[in-house]
Amino acid sequence: MAKALQPNPFKRYQELSEFIFELRQPSQASLSKARPPLVELNPVAVWQMISFILALMIVTLLIK
Repeated sequence: MAKALQPNPFKRYQELSEFIFELRQPSQASLSKARPPLVELNPVAVWQMISFILALMIVTLLIK
């Protein structure tokens, strides 16, 4: 998939069919590079950030 995002056009997919094939049949290399979601890596930090954003929204709505 990173091949589709290359800044150099000569390193990108030459045909649309190559891109579609890799989307449907991903290689093992691209599957092993997948990182786990942030909520699995650090769930406490995720919920703290969500709570902080919600608190800011509440304060903003109370001020208006």
